[in-house]
Order: sequence, then structure tokens, then C-alpha cells
Amino acid sequence: EKPWVVTKIQLADLIRCSGEAFWKVFLDDALQREIFTAALGYPSYRVSERHELGSSVTRRIEVTPKLELPSAAKKIVGAMFSYVEEGELRDGVYRFKLSPPHGVESARASIHGEIRAEAANVDRTLRIIDLTVDVRMPLVGKMLEGVAVQALKDGYTAHAEALNRHLERQADG
Repeated sequence: EKPWVVTKIQLADLIRCSGEAFWKVFLDDALQREIFTAALGYPSYRVSERHELGSSVTRRIEVTPKLELPSAAKKIVGAMFSYVEEGELRDGVYRFKLSPPHGVESARASIHGEIRAEAANVDRTLRIIDLTVDVRMPLVGKMLEGVAVQALKDGYTAHAEALNRHLERQADG
């Protein structure tokens, strides 16, 4: 048996816009900052780098999520958990990795994935997220993996709900 945990999950949320509009709002830095900080209550969300070359967009985002961590997890990652997302949108797929928080070596924990947008109908898009969570830490790996997986599920669901509320307001006004 491996002394670490690797979990693969897939999340799917219906977003109330076309596929083309989805990528526009996904890459709208100001809108995403508003969603993460105002709607979701994250202490910080900052796009620190962004490059566009043809139809490819790469970006680096520094995020401090709003999380309730178990005390055992706080001892490992600290009370103020944060991470860096490095991603690239190319050929209709956003591939990203999340660098682990301060105090967790990258060789011991990694999260990466991809986001795709599939047309559900004229004005609805299915946002599909495939994630791999790999925690290689003896004794606490399974606990940290569980915390990470639940936080990712909750975060992406809350983001989809907040984005849909924004899109509804935009359509109404």
C-alpha cells in the first residue's frame, strides 16, 4: 500500500451563459476578484501575472481562501492558508496547478487539474473540472487530502453559484 493518498475527482456545474461567454467571464480578472472577495468572502485574490499570446492565456493568481481548517491541519499549513494557481487556457482547456501553501513542500503535496466548458444548450455551459489531489505526508496525508478535496468541492460549487447570480443580474439589467 502506498504511504500517500492520490484522489481524482470530477466536478460539473451548469453555468448560465454560452461557452464563448464562459471563457470571457472566466478570464475577467476584475469580475473574478469581485466574486472571490465580495461574494465568497476570500481574504485575498490577486492576479499577479497574465500573458496573452494568440488564443493562449497564461496567468498566476495568488489566493487566500476563506476556510475553516481542523486544528491538526492548521498546525501543518498555518492559520492563514494560501496558494498560488498557475494556469493556461489553450485550445478550449484551462490546465492549472495549485502550489501548496507555505510550510508544505511541493514534493509532498500537489493539486492540478483542468477545466473544460461544454455547451449544454444555447445559453448554458457545463463547466467540467477534473482534479488530482496528491498528498505524500505520512500520518496526516489522508486527513489533509480529505480537507483539500472537500474545500475544492465547496469552493468550486460556491464559485459557480456566485457566477450564476452575477450572470442573472447582468441578463436582467
